Amino acid sequence: MTSTLSNGYRWRVRRAKQSIARAKRGAAARVPRATASEPTSGGVSLRPAAGPAVDSPRVTVVVTTLNRSELIPIALRSIQLQDLQEWECVVVDDGSTDDTVAVVQQFVEVDPRFRLIAHDTTRGLSAARNTGIANAAAEFVCFLDDDDFLFAGSLAARLSVIEAAPADIAASYCDWLGTDPEVGLERFHLDRKPADRLLFSYTSLRSGPPCIATSPMLRRDVLAGVGGFDESMTRGEDADLWQRILRLGFRFAYAKHVGVAYRRSPGSMVLGAPEAQLDTLVAIDDASDAPDPSVVGHGPLPVSTPLRDLSVDSARAPQRYRYLAMIAQHDPDNAIDVGRKTIPEAVRWEIDPLRLSRELTSYVTARGVIRDSRAAFEATSKVQRLVEELMPSPAAEWTPSADPEGWSDQVAPRGAAIVGRPRIIPATTDAVAGRVVLIAEAEYHVAEIGPLADELERRGQPTVFMLSPKTTDMAIRALGRYADTIAEFDVDASRDAAAVVVLNDWGPVRALVQAANDAGVPTYAKVEGVQDFDDVDTNQDRRAYRTARTVLGQGPNDAAALPDCDVRIVGSSRLERMWKAAPSSGGETVLVNLNFTYHVLTEHRDSWLSSVRAAINTAELPGLVSTHPAERSRRLGLPVASKPFRYEVTRAGVLVSRFSTVPFEAMARGVPFVYHNPHNEKVPTFASPDGAFPITRTAEELAVRIREVGENARAREIWAPFFLSQVDVHEDNSSETRTATAILDALT
Repeated sequence: MTSTLSNGYRWRVRRAKQSIARAKRGAAARVPRATASEPTSGGVSLRPAAGPAVDSPRVTVVVTTLNRSELIPIALRSIQLQDLQEWECVVVDDGSTDDTVAVVQQFVEVDPRFRLIAHDTTRGLSAARNTGIANAAAEFVCFLDDDDFLFAGSLAARLSVIEAAPADIAASYCDWLGTDPEVGLERFHLDRKPADRLLFSYTSLRSGPPCIATSPMLRRDVLAGVGGFDESMTRGEDADLWQRILRLGFRFAYAKHVGVAYRRSPGSMVLGAPEAQLDTLVAIDDASDAPDPSVVGHGPLPVSTPLRDLSVDSARAPQRYRYLAMIAQHDPDNAIDVGRKTIPEAVRWEIDPLRLSRELTSYVTARGVIRDSRAAFEATSKVQRLVEELMPSPAAEWTPSADPEGWSDQVAPRGAAIVGRPRIIPATTDAVAGRVVLIAEAEYHVAEIGPLADELERRGQPTVFMLSPKTTDMAIRALGRYADTIAEFDVDASRDAAAVVVLNDWGPVRALVQAANDAGVPTYAKVEGVQDFDDVDTNQDRRAYRTARTVLGQGPNDAAALPDCDVRIVGSSRLERMWKAAPSSGGETVLVNLNFTYHVLTEHRDSWLSSVRAAINTAELPGLVSTHPAERSRRLGLPVASKPFRYEVTRAGVLVSRFSTVPFEAMARGVPFVYHNPHNEKVPTFASPDGAFPITRTAEELAVRIREVGENARAREIWAPFFLSQVDVHEDNSSETRTATAILDALT
């Protein structure tokens, strides 16, 4: 990087700024902006707007509220700002004692699409939603909590899918974006792309329906037919309702759209009492046996087998399809006959024919069946015939009108026809006994325990991956590279394990680790990344790395931070691979790591980002923000990266970050780093850099430093002593090898 920018580069920067300004002006022209005297949220007016009368609404939005006078206007304005206009909103007040009713009444008075129904006393969330369902006039119904809000296009995207769907599709559901409690109704550009979510039914579920309460848009007659929400439940009532609908044979289709902002706060139902929420979900799953005999076979699907048994068949379907594809290469008729006998029709209903045909063709190719172009044509034809014959014809007739060309690629059946996605199996004694149980909760955790599992298996020690209540879908997908199956989360099952390895020994996993300790099973917690071991900034009581018997530390810093623990220094598989790889070539961009998530020091987020933004402008350098999805629901004032951090950092000239693991990744990849700490973080990890990186506390200081470090040679020797004090790297002895040795030594 040079200290002088070329004229061409300045021209590109100027053009980019002009484009951003034009986009902002366009957004401002579309969205009602507030005057100085109006109530606002994120600069958007919260004043109720006049609306048209709608005789035949296409969708009813049920909003339930209780003492949320400060937030309910945001929810209601987000409905008014939808591009779809033919809606009605039934607001059910569940006995508020504040000004909520008066606030809602302001919307009712100017927009006839709003109706208010008030309970005399508080009857509970389920009862309030049921009141909304009973008073809905539209054919389709969706729900919105009073502290959440809709993104643009939310109603239209879901409605276009459900209106075009056959009768067995009970709901269309959208994606959602978790936001911080204080986020307002900002009309920002939504950078998060919809996930690769799926069409699903009861038989294809693995870890419960992938829907929050406000995500599905449902058929009103289906809601009424199953009796609505269970009013005896105080939590998990939405999961219970979805399960009851699915057990009748209905399916949910995915509307490829990010449609709902979901506020996460420490006092929310899930975060405030995760153990109670887990107990409720387990009870719902335990009740999910076959439906009442009076309704079996009366749903949209021909259900003649208990649905819990069908779920097991669905879990086994990927392997069965692969064998059938092999049989079909020699005897297609026999393969079809065997498939009809071994895969029940209700399970075969789940498949997407185009995707399954591609996957099975790839599978037989890998097995060496296809050797030339003619063989390829014949093999493909046989696979296609197999899939067509096994698939019930009604399921092939519909693709949603919202995305007719991309449906086959973007929406596939969950589990049953996805080759490579691991199956979720019960944590039985046979599945766990004598094995090392490994738990990953995030995708980057897999980069640590995946290679470890391979190393243990190579050395003769069986392993099994196990879910935790917090394991993300991305982590499950990543685990598919290492195993065909994952065991369900089961605290008691850990007592039968040979050993238990986790990365986080707090949260919901703590009970499992403690159960293993009580049973005399060796337990290990592997440190991944930088940690606030003493919770000096988290204001939580995690007691991180104090439950597992042995801590598998990254480097000397971990041992020093945990003097009373049994720490074995084994390095980090993920960071070690980065360090041993060739350094990145870099660029001119200042990559900003914005990670004020999980309610840690969030009060400093805006001022921190403001100072970083000012420094980048002063330095006249391009900036790019890499951030957790929860941070994207606000105005950042800088472009937001569309690709993961691991990709963007290799193209960056400088990284600016606060306390985080990603500075380790930057140093490992050869990218200069500036620790910006104007808010006085107390965690000591980055407090003594020994010349490895600068520490800044003002925007002026940061502007100088990002130019200086960018102009220095990208030599690892500058920060090598600091990095290697944090991450122990052996050139000829990998982290997974050392970790496996530490575990096996305890088992022999």
